[in-house]
Amino acid sequence: MSFRERRAIDTEEIDKGADYQELNQCYVIFICQTDIFHKGRHKYTFRNLCVEDVGMELGDQTCKVFLNAGGTMDDISPNLKVVLDYAAGKMSDDPYVKELDAAVTEAKHNREWRREYMTLEMKYKEKYDEGRKAGLEQGLEQGLEQGLEQGLEQGLERGISLTKTVYKLFGQGCPEKEIAAKMNISVEQVRSILE
Repeated sequence: MSFRERRAIDTEEIDKGADYQELNQCYVIFICQTDIFHKGRHKYTFRNLCVEDVGMELGDQTCKVFLNAGGTMDDISPNLKVVLDYAAGKMSDDPYVKELDAAVTEAKHNREWRREYMTLEMKYKEKYDEGRKAGLEQGLEQGLEQGLEQGLEQGLERGISLTKTVYKLFGQGCPEKEIAAKMNISVEQVRSILE
């Protein structure tokens, strides 16, 4: 969560002039179908720590929790496990999961909720497309610059090598026509190099 996002949450939690310490703890929970950290855990918890001194916590009470349906460790409660299984598409006889499934089904049929969800999804897609386009443009620009530099270097190397070879063959008494054939260039180019 960025500072701006945390601040947006904080402004709704605390009155103007109130002490920052009065803020409630903020949890941001991500429910993932796959293990994005590839460690086998079902749950990863992060807090804001100082990079230079990892023992020092920021103290803003922001906590990010990644719940992973694809975990393999025995590191969560059975109740949370059935919920994560549900997120992964596995139905259960658990009463809470049945209640959750009913609420999800109802939400899917709620037009207002669907409209808000679709609007949010469209915004994410627009941002993704904008970022992808900018990345492609930047990559193309960098690729062209690198290609031009490599082409110039290789052309220069080829030019030096070509010139040396033409001089060498000419010095060995090879006629201009034969040099042109061997080097796959025109007789005029051989003469231009020798001049």
